[in-house]
Amino acid sequence: MKLSINWLKDYISLNKSVDEIADSLTMIGNEVEEIMTTGDIPGVIVAEIKEIIPHPNADKLQLTKIYDGKNTLSVVCGAPNIKEGQKIFLATIGTNLPDPNNNSYFEIKKSKIRGELSEGMICSEKELGISEDHEGIMVLPNDYELGTSISNYYAETILDIDVTPNRVDCLSVVGLARDLSAKFSQRLNFDYQVNYPIEEKTSIIAIEDKDICFRYTGIQIESVNIKESPDWLKKRLISIGERPINNIVDITNYVMFEIGQPLHAFDQDKIDGSKIYVRKSKSKEKILTLDGENRELPKDSIVIADQKSPIGLAGIMGGKSSEITSDTTNVFLEAANFNSSMIRATSKKLGLSTEASMRFERNLDPKLAIYGLSRAADLIVELAGGKINQKIQDNYP
Repeated sequence: MKLSINWLKDYISLNKSVDEIADSLTMIGNEVEEIMTTGDIPGVIVAEIKEIIPHPNADKLQLTKIYDGKNTLSVVCGAPNIKEGQKIFLATIGTNLPDPNNNSYFEIKKSKIRGELSEGMICSEKELGISEDHEGIMVLPNDYELGTSISNYYAETILDIDVTPNRVDCLSVVGLARDLSAKFSQRLNFDYQVNYPIEEKTSIIAIEDKDICFRYTGIQIESVNIKESPDWLKKRLISIGERPINNIVDITNYVMFEIGQPLHAFDQDKIDGSKIYVRKSKSKEKILTLDGENRELPKDSIVIADQKSPIGLAGIMGGKSSEITSDTTNVFLEAANFNSSMIRATSKKLGLSTEASMRFERNLDPKLAIYGLSRAADLIVELAGGKINQKIQDNYP
C-alpha cells in the first residue's frame, strides 16, 4: 500500500515528521518498507510551447520554441501530442532526470538532434518519475505559472507499507489515518454519511446464491459528462502510481484508495436488459476484460452479468463490453462484497491480481459497500455533472 503524506493530511492534522509517522505505523503493525520522494527534480520547470514546425531531417520529430517566463529556447521533440499553447514541464540544461531502465540518472545537455539545436527536454510523466505513462508529454493546467519548479506542484513523500493480511481496513488512506488518530489522540477528519435513499427490496439486482455475494449495491447516474479529471484528483492518483483515465473511472479508483471499498462503473446503455445478475460462471464461458484479454473463466468464478452475457469479472476486473468511454452518458455504479475465497481462487487461476481483488480477498466489511457507493456517487455528481433520480439499489441477503 502506497500512502501519500499529503493525502493523509486531508484526514488528520499531524505535527510529526515523516520518520515519526513511519515509525508509528510500523509499531502499530503496518511496516513501512520504504520512504520515497517524488516530483522534486531541480531544473524541471513550467514552460509553454509557443511554436511548432516540422523537423527538416526527421519525419517523426518536430522543432519547438519554448518560453519559460524569461527565455525562449529551441527544443526538439518527438511526442505525438504536442500542441502550441500547451504548458509543459521542461527539463533544462544540467537537469538530472531519473532513468527508470537502470535505476540511475541522465543529464540533460545542449545538443544537436538530426542537425537541429535542442536546449532541453519536454517531459512525459515517466521521464519525471511520476507514473509509468510514456505515451506523450505531460500537459499541464493553464493556471500553472511559467518558470515555477515542478516541486511546487508535484513534490510528494510516499510511504510504501506492508499491510498485514488481517488489516484490510489499512489498505486505505482513511484506515491508516484512523490508526494514527488513535495513536496520537488526534481528531479524524472523516465522517462520511450515506446521502441517498435506499431501496432494500430491489428487483434490479439478482444474486444467484447468497454464498457468492454478501452484498451488492448499485445506483444509476444519468447525464454524466466524461472528461479529464480535475488536477487535484489526478495528483492524488499519480502520487501512488495510478494512471488517471477519465473522471468516472478516476473517482472509483480514488474512493477505493480513500476508504478501501472497490467500485466499478458500467456504461448503463451497454447493459442488455434492466436487471443485473450476480452468478457463477457457466462451463467454458468467456469474457473480454478491460485489459483486452479474452479470458475463459474458471469453474465457479463470480461474474456480473446482464440477461445476455457476463459484463464483469466480479471483484477483479470489468468487461470491455460495458466499458466507460468518452461517449458514455449514463452510468450504473457498483459497490459490492464478494466471497473472498472465490475471488482469491479465480484471481490465482487466471494469474490476474488487481487492487480490487487484493481487497476482496481479505474479507471486506459488507457495511463498507454502501458508504463507498454514496461517496463515489457524490463525486460523480460534483465532477461529472451527473443526475441521480433513483434510490440506491441494495441487495443485502
